[in-house]
Amino acid sequence: MNARWVRHVLASTCAVFVIGQTPANACTGDCNRDGQVTIEEIVTAVNIALQLADSGVCPQADVDGNGDVTVDEIIRAVNNALGGCPVERILPPDYAQTFMEVRNCRLSTEHEGYYIRVLTDPGSAQPYREQVPSLPVGSVVVKEEFTRSDCRPDSLARWSVMRKEPPGFDPQAGDWQWQRISKDGTIIADGKATCIGCHARPACMRRDLMCTEAGPPRGQMQFVLRSLPAALLSVTGTSPDDVYAVGADPDGDDFGPYVLHYDGRRWRRLNAGVEGDLWWISVEPIDGAYYLAGDGGLVVRFDLETRQFTRLVTPGRATLFGVWGTSAANLYVVGGNPDDESAGGVLWHYDGVVWSAVDLANVLPNGVPTLYKVWGRAENDVYAVGRNGTVLHFDGNAWQLVPNDSRRPLFTVHGNEALVVASGGFADGVLLELEGGRMVDRAMPGTPQMNGVFVRGSVAAAVGVAASLSLRGERGWEVVDTTLNTSRDFHAVWVDPEGGIWAVGGDLSTTLSAGMVAYGGTRVIGSEFVDLTLCPPPEGTPPPSATVSYLRDIVPLLERSGCRSPVCHGGPFPSSNYDLRSYAGMFGPGAWARSLRSCEVVPGNPDASFLLEKLSSPRVGVGQRMPLGRQPLSDADIDLLRTWILEGAFSDAESEWTPTPIPTREPTPSPVATGNCEDAGTICTVVGTGKALYDGDGKPALQTSLYYPWGVAFDELGRALIVDANNLRIRRLEFDGTVRTVMGTGIEAFPEEGALAADTPLHHASEVQLDGSGQWLIAGNHVPAVFRVDRDGRVSVAAGGEDVGNDGDGGPARQARLTTPFGVAPSRRGGFYIADLDAHVIRYVNAEGVIDTVAGTGVPGFAGDGGPAKAARLNGPARVREDAEGNIYFTETKNHVVREVSTSGIIRTVAGTGRRGYSGDGSAATAATFDSPYDIVLLDGQGFLVVDTGNSAVRWVRPDGVVVTVVGAGTAGFGGDGGSAANAVLSRPVGAALGPDGALWIADTFNNRVRRVARLSSLLR
Repeated sequence: MNARWVRHVLASTCAVFVIGQTPANACTGDCNRDGQVTIEEIVTAVNIALQLADSGVCPQADVDGNGDVTVDEIIRAVNNALGGCPVERILPPDYAQTFMEVRNCRLSTEHEGYYIRVLTDPGSAQPYREQVPSLPVGSVVVKEEFTRSDCRPDSLARWSVMRKEPPGFDPQAGDWQWQRISKDGTIIADGKATCIGCHARPACMRRDLMCTEAGPPRGQMQFVLRSLPAALLSVTGTSPDDVYAVGADPDGDDFGPYVLHYDGRRWRRLNAGVEGDLWWISVEPIDGAYYLAGDGGLVVRFDLETRQFTRLVTPGRATLFGVWGTSAANLYVVGGNPDDESAGGVLWHYDGVVWSAVDLANVLPNGVPTLYKVWGRAENDVYAVGRNGTVLHFDGNAWQLVPNDSRRPLFTVHGNEALVVASGGFADGVLLELEGGRMVDRAMPGTPQMNGVFVRGSVAAAVGVAASLSLRGERGWEVVDTTLNTSRDFHAVWVDPEGGIWAVGGDLSTTLSAGMVAYGGTRVIGSEFVDLTLCPPPEGTPPPSATVSYLRDIVPLLERSGCRSPVCHGGPFPSSNYDLRSYAGMFGPGAWARSLRSCEVVPGNPDASFLLEKLSSPRVGVGQRMPLGRQPLSDADIDLLRTWILEGAFSDAESEWTPTPIPTREPTPSPVATGNCEDAGTICTVVGTGKALYDGDGKPALQTSLYYPWGVAFDELGRALIVDANNLRIRRLEFDGTVRTVMGTGIEAFPEEGALAADTPLHHASEVQLDGSGQWLIAGNHVPAVFRVDRDGRVSVAAGGEDVGNDGDGGPARQARLTTPFGVAPSRRGGFYIADLDAHVIRYVNAEGVIDTVAGTGVPGFAGDGGPAKAARLNGPARVREDAEGNIYFTETKNHVVREVSTSGIIRTVAGTGRRGYSGDGSAATAATFDSPYDIVLLDGQGFLVVDTGNSAVRWVRPDGVVVTVVGAGTAGFGGDGGSAANAVLSRPVGAALGPDGALWIADTFNNRVRRVARLSSLLR
């Protein structure tokens, strides 16, 4: 019998490729599991079949595990010997939904410069995080490898996967099977290892994990200075301890444009002695001096040795945007006429004695467009760039156009011996590199407008709108995640000799305000800021001989007389840029003192202190005596003030805060708007002057300034609540048409538990909403908490605390950690939702105060539609709303979409494609593109509105899923009041709400206004 059986087997193997088929998930006959089947192993299988050997010597020959080896199993073994073992792909197809992240997105210097994210099966996650010596058998570790620093799904390049096998898997003691798998699923490599390839180091060999180490941070930045009165437009220096930044000339401070110097400890503002915006500072000192260029033909030389500013006389009044030179006798400046950007450009040269206009008629016969920057590598290698994609080159003899395919404006040019880069764009960015005498765009798709570029050694950085940063690596330029959360723009970038990246900018749209400095590198940069002042208070503490205390004597005197309230000054404080509510404010100068070239308080000299005159008997023409309408100060009070000033006018108070009035709940009804502002579909400003500042409460709404309003809601009585973000307040539009602060003091701090809302600070809160009981919910934004204000006006923490994080699910919300709670919305179930923008999740706090995640994994991305919301990936959720059925909708600013989570927990996209843009009106919302949508307004049975922030528009998604723009024109600016909302011009609105009057109220953020569209229903047709 055995002989016949053996002959049958041998005959059968002559047709192995016809008879047998090897399963894809096994290698039959591979006794030692080395991936190959040998003749000896086939003989072993035959011996088991003939019962000459036990099946335990080669379990791989007995595929079905029944203890016998059949003819078919031997045929499969022979097939594998002749054709090779099939390779089993060990990457689980559902790992993205079932595995847990154990290492977040990071640069791996051991993975060919890829960015990696590591996930494991749930049973291995905790041991992996704790770096235990060994993981359980069956553990699977997946490394996702990306080309982008934010590990965006569309940049996935490949996987590295390891699976822990039983002992004996590898005779060389390698207990892991390892594979590298391409994006299309092809297995590129397969092998065995304990610690694979580049990880075979002593520190790695001590444990059998796939070792991961965080590489150097790439692109991560932090703010150093924020919300300065003027935008900063250029930055340079010689080291991280010697940095200069220049910028705009803010209104009203009389110190001219911003010129800042950082000395390694603090920032100090310098007085250049000129007026007008400064657009550029030369990237390097030129013969011992920096040169600054700006408005009205302004060129200023700053001597580094003497610290003196000298203005140069130039041949015209053009706005100058750039300056560069090799010496004081070889300078170039470029600019243009703001009223003629297509043909009013200038290129001037200075030879140390006279300026001359460079003749470009032969190069640009139709006129010179505005030129924005000039830079060169030598006297005979100079570049200038400007509008319409203009690139000019000077070779020492003549200027010539450099050909390129771009017609978009180019704002900066820079480089080194090996590289020349021009940055620019409009909406989409361009990064042109000089290649073979031609400028070629090397920006990756989706790059936003790039305003500045700088190259030092191997580091090339470009910055642009919405604080974006692009870095040049081995694979070219890529936009990286700075982790900054701002809608303001970078204008310029500088790379210091240590490789640190410095970027400056602000609100570049209209006001040139909200200046900011950001840094990314290994240093800790100081944020102390020393401003200029005409009337500085004294430094230091009172001398021991002082007899009058500011805190114990002067403050009570001012409170007693009413001079720490508006009544002292004859109007809402501060009046005429002067108020006595704070120590620094006492020194002025107010308008009257300024006109007299005096200060309110001159330490040590009471006779020169205008305050004493103002409190007693002011001269004719300098206003009324203070306090207005009250009894004059007594002689004893005046003497007390004189003595305090004579002793140096020091403060013995550690810090001060300014109380704001406690809001009243008794309204005085009167109409909000009149005239054509009530016509259907008409838009009008209802609050704000357009100026970005705080100028007091109690004034008519159109005379009250806001500073970046981020949201609007309505209280129980129908009064508008405005999140005045950069003024650090929530303000209310009263029925008498005035504006009052109802929460916030103007100080950046964590709100005080149990305090009155009007007396507690805010730190850039981002949203206020009312719950079903009339209590306010406030999203903390810059503090990781959500606050509640009860009906008595008292503040309490509703979720989160002072520590940043993303945890606490299933426990008390007050013990959970949040990251950036940007949005908050009440639920009909008695709880509330939180949109945690930088944690990339939506969380829900139920009526009992227990918190849970309802959407998102905490890993940024755009995935999961059609599946459980808790397994989906979100990116930058900003605002969330619940409809009447309990479904929730939320915006994702970084995915540029609106998504819905049904009551069954399934997520889907209802507007947007995931790409940034402005398209699709009249077609399906899911095929349309949006740009950083921040807010959503649900319309009962009529679809919803999307506040399309980056497109400066409000768009309506109809019940049939079609999208149309109903407010705004898709371009940023200000206009249209008194006319149709469809023709209005907005500037990056962040919030909107339906009022009880049926109007749409819009927080027109970058216009620093709240605007109202009457009878919104007229537009929804």
